[in-house]
Amino acid sequence: MSGVIASVRMRTIGIPILLGLLLLDAAALAKPGGRPGTPGQYKMTFVGAVRGEGSAAISATQISIDAALTGVRGPGGTLSVKNLAINDGRFNGTGTIGGLSVEVSGRVDAAEGGIVKSPRVMITLRISDGRVARGFGDLVDKGKTDKDKDKDKDKDKD
Repeated sequence: MSGVIASVRMRTIGIPILLGLLLLDAAALAKPGGRPGTPGQYKMTFVGAVRGEGSAAISATQISIDAALTGVRGPGGTLSVKNLAINDGRFNGTGTIGGLSVEVSGRVDAAEGGIVKSPRVMITLRISDGRVARGFGDLVDKGKTDKDKDKDKDKDKD
């Protein structure tokens, strides 16, 4: 009888603990930074509770977002999100829209040649007053160096 009780205890206590440890280990394995080919400037469009356009700057490890947004049912304002860490192409953190706090979460997808033709960003905004909006953007500038930009200017002069 005690063998049966020990077996039941192992199942009810041991299995959830084991699953919890596996989930913690998976989170620890997340690679810092985005996917190759994603750093650069992105043109962003926002829809939902706030609408407008802006830009996102993505480095190898961080994303910053700025946009001028108009409120559909409530206030709008300037969206400001600075230096959120990117891990395995995903990010989350906080920012502000016109003085209200906003939870920001999203992902950066690399071009894979099939469905995703060029790098893109997808964002969800959860504003502190309960409203929600989505943002999306495409890579417009792969972050050319000043030297590359000077070469482009020289070509334009010819």
